[in-house]
Amino acid sequence: MSTEKENTYDPTEAIPPGLAAGVLVGIWFAANIDGRADCMRRFDLQPHAAICLLIMTTETVTSGDGIAQKLSLFGYRYFSRREALIVAEEGLYSLKENGYIRLDARGKRELKENDHHTWGLGDIQWLLTAKGAKTIVASYCACKGLDSSHQAQAVKDILAANKKAVADFRMKQKES
Repeated sequence: MSTEKENTYDPTEAIPPGLAAGVLVGIWFAANIDGRADCMRRFDLQPHAAICLLIMTTETVTSGDGIAQKLSLFGYRYFSRREALIVAEEGLYSLKENGYIRLDARGKRELKENDHHTWGLGDIQWLLTAKGAKTIVASYCACKGLDSSHQAQAVKDILAANKKAVADFRMKQKES
């Protein structure tokens, strides 16, 4: 009888509420730190953006509205609905500026057409980049109960789940 944990898991399985905040440190300090430059370089990912990235990967969320729902009274109860929409929008813009997420042609058009009169960026679909997946993978594995040896596969799983979630959302949108 093996004492090792079985290596199968569902990358779309939700994590317990509150656990995400407890593993945020892994986003910044999952790699070796050899001096001040290493610390400073890791902080291009600001806290609001880190929260958004963690929710996007662990909860397979692809839009500002989805992030806000997780953060607000309807989800983890961290923020009011308005606060959650602000955190989501500012976090998404920060992630985009730093190359952690991107928009495809349709997303760029949707962003341009967004009325910008309310916070949150609505249902615009954001795609994760490899840089974003690699940055969040240590925290993702901690949330999913995986040891660090699963990180290479987890990056692939994160990117595939995000791509599928975007495609599924657009398919449902097309059908309605």
